[in-house]
Amino acid sequence: MKFLETIVAMVLGIALSFNIVGNMSCNAAGQYNYFKFVQESPFAYCKDGNGNNRCNILPLPRIFTIHGLWPSNFTNRHEPCVGAQFSRVVMNEASNDDLRADLQLSWRSFNSRWSNMDFWEYEYNKHGKRGDSNLGHRMQE
Repeated sequence: MKFLETIVAMVLGIALSFNIVGNMSCNAAGQYNYFKFVQESPFAYCKDGNGNNRCNILPLPRIFTIHGLWPSNFTNRHEPCVGAQFSRVVMNEASNDDLRADLQLSWRSFNSRWSNMDFWEYEYNKHGKRGDSNLGHRMQE
């Protein structure tokens, strides 16, 4: 839980310190008004209506995990945005070992057909690259 609190505080700190929350922009979707931080419950995702586990993860984590964090706006919430694609090469670099270990605990795939890397790639390319023009260079520093 401490990791999750740290992530939320870090994101809010970055957004406020660079004054980007009220003036985020992107080529495809215009200006962004807020960040959407979505969490999910492994029990809600993995248990079917009969209480059976449809995921291949045992035991199920007893905490909410991160589903995603992305900029959004009030008018064009579903418009795609052009940004850098997820890079498995960069993600697999030795310098990202600690990051991968943290993500495997807090942002993991519960879908038995997807590896964690597949899930991260899908979610980043669908939502995360929206923030690339606003946060991408700051996150790499």
